[in-house]
Amino acid sequence: MIRKVTLLVAALAGLTGSFVRAAAQSQSSGAGGNPVIFWAHYMPMVPHGHMHAHPYSGGNHDAWPFDAQHALLQEDYEEDIRQALDSGVNGFQMLIFVPEDIFEAARKVRKETGRMFYISPQWAYANPKTFEETEKRIVEFYEKHLNDPHVYMKDGSQVHFVWESAKISDVAALQKKLQDKGLKIVLAPTIRSLTSPDLEPARIADLGLRAAEGWMHGAPEGEEPRALTESLAGPTAGGFLYVPSIAAGYDSSNRPGQFIHVPFRGVRTLVDSLRTWVSLGYRQLVLVTWNDPQESLEIPSSRNIWGHNEILSFFHGVAGDGQSPFADSKVVVSYPVECMAGDEFFFQVLGLPARGKNLEWRAQVALHPVGVADARGAVILRSMSEGPADRESLLEMRWDTSGIVGVVPAVQPVVSVDYRESGGEWQPLYQNVALPPTRLRFNLIQYPVPYAIDLARMAAEPKLALSVQPGGMLDTVALTIDGDPSAIRKVNLNDGTRSLGAFREPDAAGDFPLRDIFVRIEASEDRPLTLAAEGGVIRDFYGVSGRLNDALKTVNAPTATFSIRPLNSEARSRVARLDLSPDARLTLNYVKGDPSQAVTANLDDLRHGAARTVSIGGKPATLSMILTADMTDANIDYPVKTGPWRRTIPLHREEDGPILLYAMALLKNDRVAISPPVWVERPGSDPLVAARWMATGGTFEDFVNPSSETTLNPLSLDRVIAGFVPRSEIPWFRLDLEEGAGTRLNDRGISQQAGRASIETGGLKRDELFKAGIAGDWEWLESGHRGRALRLGGDSVIRFRSKSSPVGAQTTSLWVEVKASERGEKSRWSTLKAGPFRLEILSGRESLLAFDRGGVKLERRVETAFQPGWNHLVFVYDLSSVRAYLNGADLGEVIAEKPAYQRTHIMPSIGFSGTPSAGPAFTGVLDEVQVIGAGLGPADVAALAEFPEPEISNPKAP
Repeated sequence: MIRKVTLLVAALAGLTGSFVRAAAQSQSSGAGGNPVIFWAHYMPMVPHGHMHAHPYSGGNHDAWPFDAQHALLQEDYEEDIRQALDSGVNGFQMLIFVPEDIFEAARKVRKETGRMFYISPQWAYANPKTFEETEKRIVEFYEKHLNDPHVYMKDGSQVHFVWESAKISDVAALQKKLQDKGLKIVLAPTIRSLTSPDLEPARIADLGLRAAEGWMHGAPEGEEPRALTESLAGPTAGGFLYVPSIAAGYDSSNRPGQFIHVPFRGVRTLVDSLRTWVSLGYRQLVLVTWNDPQESLEIPSSRNIWGHNEILSFFHGVAGDGQSPFADSKVVVSYPVECMAGDEFFFQVLGLPARGKNLEWRAQVALHPVGVADARGAVILRSMSEGPADRESLLEMRWDTSGIVGVVPAVQPVVSVDYRESGGEWQPLYQNVALPPTRLRFNLIQYPVPYAIDLARMAAEPKLALSVQPGGMLDTVALTIDGDPSAIRKVNLNDGTRSLGAFREPDAAGDFPLRDIFVRIEASEDRPLTLAAEGGVIRDFYGVSGRLNDALKTVNAPTATFSIRPLNSEARSRVARLDLSPDARLTLNYVKGDPSQAVTANLDDLRHGAARTVSIGGKPATLSMILTADMTDANIDYPVKTGPWRRTIPLHREEDGPILLYAMALLKNDRVAISPPVWVERPGSDPLVAARWMATGGTFEDFVNPSSETTLNPLSLDRVIAGFVPRSEIPWFRLDLEEGAGTRLNDRGISQQAGRASIETGGLKRDELFKAGIAGDWEWLESGHRGRALRLGGDSVIRFRSKSSPVGAQTTSLWVEVKASERGEKSRWSTLKAGPFRLEILSGRESLLAFDRGGVKLERRVETAFQPGWNHLVFVYDLSSVRAYLNGADLGEVIAEKPAYQRTHIMPSIGFSGTPSAGPAFTGVLDEVQVIGAGLGPADVAALAEFPEPEISNPKAP
């Protein structure tokens, strides 16, 4: 049974969260004479500050780091080491190779500060086929650093870690080879499970292993950690070094085709993991990647405002002598960057007492509505700890959003925290601290990783104010600063935790009114290119590189010759910063290309993107340009001196819907100031449309399995709500397939854009999905159902970004070409897969309709009457059933026993497969693909056949 609600009568005034008492968390001191080392996994093979984003696909992805990009690699490492030491991390495990620069940096930091930092290799791919190569690298490292104090030693032997790509038995065999040569090296392989047979004492003794490190997702549960500890302390495995992992959340959804999300549970996973292992006496732990702000939360960034770092520092001190290392008490808060409508919003307050203090905590959070025209009161949440404690206390508050779906698009938390010592009076520690906003997003999550914020890092001064003047092609964002701008390192415009670029001091005055316009340029061949700006000037080019001098090249001329790849970089695109006149034209070509093949575009062309396939060196190549937001890496500092500042930027509100913006200033004293948030509406009318969602009664991560990262769907149909939502809030992604060249689809030039897709060819690595000019069994066609079309082969698919799929209810509409086929005919296919939907042609009259989402699998045979040529297919899932339409005819319904969300491993694709029988078959040609985050009714389905983006409305809406 589905509940019905009318949302416009929902009122926030008077709503309060429940009063929650949260128990103080336990802690226990470590013991022993070994040093306390909190290791962090470190990847030296990727550009500093950009990390796992290859290929460089534009924008700054989920988050931007607070470290600065330097001209020298050693300077990068020095800053990383200083940040890590200040965060309780005093060791890096360097994946695969160890640059000498890291040792020089560690020596310099030690000389200047007296603080020791450990460095260990973390080898990979150790197997008999590569023993010789791996052994050579190990011996080289061993001899070079034989007496280096920065290399951790166990019983006189260097400890080298080995990544999980290697089998434990292979590592043991390699260990024996090294020992037979008289090398004092201990190899510590990665072992995933606490109950792995490889961790049994008899197995350890048989293999001759002396060390291992763990790798697990989520906090350790039950008695497993204690049982493992007792087992490893026995006589059989005596002296065995085990380094537990703290996988306190991991998220790879910034990658084009992967969405592994390990629950952070705010900061609870981190706190529970640290408390467990430290209380069992462990003095070495390993954390997920330090230098990757996209996939972990260890490095300070726009979503980790030193929150994780203060927690790590606290437990590092506890592991040392059992007490808090802080002279002053600290508070870390955590809450979602985005909360999916219908889920519960959570807010955590973690109190970390100063040394020798026994404190009780209480907190109040006011959630102020953003983007609501009429005045509404704030939602008030309160919580208090159960009593004074000399250890950490975690308070958690929740608020059910299911009743305000479509009414309030965003909230801004304002938090106050008090404390008191045993028997004392309450003392205010923080009062009315305004924090970055949370978007309440319907049926989609772009930013699943929560904030972790040290409240001491939130600065009240200088005060920032942001305003947005919507335009047609370009929007204007203005910033004013009330206070001393000399205290600022940089100010970035934020959408969630993603940077849309920095506010910059203007260049020398010129004749062109549009300043700092950014255009992404891609070329499939790494050959010299030329760019000419008629009615403009090229200021500079940026491309990802580990060295700032290689990444950023100044031009200040109307024409430039350049390479698509910066020196020492794997980047596959560049961004040009230009000053332009409104009627400017850009011309892009290979230096040795035929002038007739050049890509020429004005601003209107660039807004939609201009691409073409050309011939260079006797083979086809791709050239493309598109207007974008600032794609320069956000860890480059652009100090501001004067104001106000204005930025001209394409927000693509018409295509992508409303957007929640705010400015974030990173100060020179390592604090952050933010502006009040601004809700920018989609232009035009915004009617209410019928929609369904679930009142889940939990947070996003309550429904993610921590060990397998799979989606949990324990809810029944009585949790489904039918109501009305503004049209602009519904995810609506259209692929018109008018690009005609290259592999990118529905691309606005920004990596974090929802609805973005690409043509993926099988056999490629997941990070190569956006590589320009990939050859595959797909083909652009000049004539389709409406304009151009795309032909896919059996080895190619349209792959949406991993976070671009609606999570729940969904309509997928597309035009497909069907022709009569002989049995087994090549280039004909029996089956179409479109995200969670599948249709298999069984005969000339019958097909199999199937659906698979979040563990819910449905199928039934349906009668189908395909016509030769173009056919319109629409699939609809409304949380309670699946229905399909062929050329407007209802093919029937499949009832679901329970509703399903797909929260993780979202890699939606559209493609063809299967050997056809004699009769109608898919040719692989398709056009006008639409993915809509609502289950549309028959009238709206019919409208999809007539109009690319019909105005869906509902006359019964209140």
